[in-house]
Amino acid sequence: MTGRGKGFMGLGRGVKRQRINYLSEDEFSDQPSEVEFSIQQSKDEFSEDEFYEDETSEDEFSIQQSKDEFSDEFVTKNRIPTESVKNLYLDDSTADVYFVFESEGIRVAAHKAMLSVASDVFKKMFYGDLPEKGDVKISDTTAKAFKVFLQFFYLSEVKLLKEDVAEVMGLGHKYNVAKCTQICVDFLKTTLNIDNVCRSLGLAILYDLDDFKQSCEEKIAQNTSAVFKSQGFLGSPRSVLANILKIDTLICREKDIFEACMAWTKHASKQNDLTKQIVKAQLGDIFYDIRFGSMTFDEFGAFSLAYGTIFAPDEYREIVHMISCPGFESKLFNNSPRGLLQQRHRLY
Repeated sequence: MTGRGKGFMGLGRGVKRQRINYLSEDEFSDQPSEVEFSIQQSKDEFSEDEFYEDETSEDEFSIQQSKDEFSDEFVTKNRIPTESVKNLYLDDSTADVYFVFESEGIRVAAHKAMLSVASDVFKKMFYGDLPEKGDVKISDTTAKAFKVFLQFFYLSEVKLLKEDVAEVMGLGHKYNVAKCTQICVDFLKTTLNIDNVCRSLGLAILYDLDDFKQSCEEKIAQNTSAVFKSQGFLGSPRSVLANILKIDTLICREKDIFEACMAWTKHASKQNDLTKQIVKAQLGDIFYDIRFGSMTFDEFGAFSLAYGTIFAPDEYREIVHMISCPGFESKLFNNSPRGLLQQRHRLY
C-alpha cells in the first residue's frame, strides 16, 4: 500500500471537526439548524481528546506506512473510544458519582475520571487532598442546564438552547472548562441583538470576558437610542449601566443618556417621583459619569424643572460652569465629550 506521507496517521492533513448545534427554544425539533466549526490543526497540536477526520470515509480501512521503510506494523483509525465515551453520557449503570438537585428531586449520573480529564476543578474535587465523597449537591443551577454542560465531557456534538446558554456559560467558568465558555460566547455573539445585548454585557462583565464585552459595547454604541428603549436595558443590573456610561462612543445626545438613567432608576426603585435620595441610592457614584457639560442650557434647564431636587447645590454649580465654560475641569463630573456627535456640539 502506498503511504500518504511519513506523518503519524496523516495528521498533517487532519481536520478537527467540532460540531455544535445552536437551537432556539422554538427550533428544538428533529431537524435543528446547525453551525459547524472546522478547525485546521497541525500534527504538533494533536490532542488525545480531539477527534480527527482525514479524507477517507469512516468505513475505509486506512493504513499509514512510510514510503522509505517496510514494516510489519500498521496504524489504523480506531473509533471505538469515541463511541464508548458517547455511551457513558448520563449512564446510571457505570456512574461513580451523582450530582443531586434537591429542589428538583433529580440525580444526574457522571464519571469522575471523565470530568477530571477536562476540568482541573473536578480533578481537585475528586482526586485532591480532600476528595469529595458521595453525592455532590448542586444549588446554583438547574439539572437541565447541568446535563447540557456535561455534553462537553462526553459528546462530539453539543446542543445548546438559547434559554440555557447563560447557565451553561456560568458552569464552564465555575469548573474552568474554557472550551465550553468560548462556545457559549460564540453562540451569544451570533444571536446578539438590541433586546439581549445588555444581558450579554452583564455576562461578559461577570465572567471577565474582554473580547465579548467589547462586542457588546460596540453593539450598544451603534444602536444606543434603541437599546435605551429596550426592556433588557431597564432590567439590567447596575454594573451594566455603569459600564455603558463609561463608553465614549455612544451615538446620542447626553440628554438622552440622562433620560435613560432616570428611566432605569424609576424601574429599579419602582418609584415614579424621584428624589435625590432615591437617585443616589440607585445610581451611586455612576451619576457622575453623566456628561452634563455636553448639554445645552436649554436641555439642562428642562431637566432642572423636572428633576431639580436631585441635584445638590455644588453639583448644580459645577454643571452650569461645565456648560458655560467648555474648558472647565469639574471635580465631580466626567466632562469628556462622547464621540464626534458631542464634540461637534461643543464646537458650536
